[in-house]
Amino acid sequence: MFSISVAFGAIAYTLMFRTSEAATKALDALSALPVHGLGIQMPATDVQVADDFGQILRCKTAPTAMLYEDLEASKLLHVEYKLHQVRIQAETQKRAEADASLRAGRGPAVLTPMAGMRNGGGF
Repeated sequence: MFSISVAFGAIAYTLMFRTSEAATKALDALSALPVHGLGIQMPATDVQVADDFGQILRCKTAPTAMLYEDLEASKLLHVEYKLHQVRIQAETQKRAEADASLRAGRGPAVLTPMAGMRNGGGF
């Protein structure tokens, strides 16, 4: 699976494709759109792109940004990132267990909001 995220300012759309060829064809069509706002008058050109899941994007000007994503590779990225987080967590735990002040119970002070109110007492 492949996706193309297309942004027009703050608004973004995501098109989904089953094959790299279909995604690349859509990306090429969107990349050919004229860029407006540079002081150059370009003729209006409509481009219509349909993904493999029934979404149709029609536009006249070039998107402000596009992201082509191989979702299988992206899945691997997310797995590797989560494994990295678990390694950091394990290293943190190991260092905390080796810290003498934490083992002795002299860790960081914790303030309780009702400390002065024990047993019905006042401040």
